[in-house]
Amino acid sequence: MHTADTLTNLQKFLTLLNPSLNLNAMLTNVARQLVEMFEVDHSGVLFFDETDVEGLVIAEYPHQGAVALKVPLTEYPLMDRMKVERKPLQVEDAQNDPRMGSARPTMRLLGIRSIVIIPLVVQDKLVGSLSLDAVRQPRSFTPADLELYAIIGKQIAVAVDYTRALETVEAHRRQAETLYEVNRVLSESLDPDEILPLI
Repeated sequence: MHTADTLTNLQKFLTLLNPSLNLNAMLTNVARQLVEMFEVDHSGVLFFDETDVEGLVIAEYPHQGAVALKVPLTEYPLMDRMKVERKPLQVEDAQNDPRMGSARPTMRLLGIRSIVIIPLVVQDKLVGSLSLDAVRQPRSFTPADLELYAIIGKQIAVAVDYTRALETVEAHRRQAETLYEVNRVLSESLDPDEILPLI
């Protein structure tokens, strides 16, 4: 059962989850909100490559130099389990637990002692994960915490899907504007000095 404070925090979080044209900025804001709301030391967002061989950290809060860090997804038993179960999973000793597999060096590099990994599922495909990280001291999360994190993960995945769609529409709009402008100039002039800057 969730406390009134937890439900209030969830409502506040969902209100602040604002899909925008900039996916990285939105996810950095999400990480910041999660750190503040759940009093963890760090949060990061990892997107998987198309082959699920490695993930790329695309956002974090606070900044610890993890953005652009590649995390191997092979030989990572906890990630294999998450791919099947698609629910938040926690590890109290992230630097030494064998379930962390190939991710243990990353945990040591970032000083992460305990972690909750939350799946991000978009259109029934696991596209990445969100982490809540304890750095200063190990931390245990309750089943109620994990249940709440699952709800949040689903909402973030919806926002990711929506924002990606907006980015695609915006890219197509810019391309159409460029083609329109090239066509306009071509119909008015055949001067290469006027046409080439548009391409």
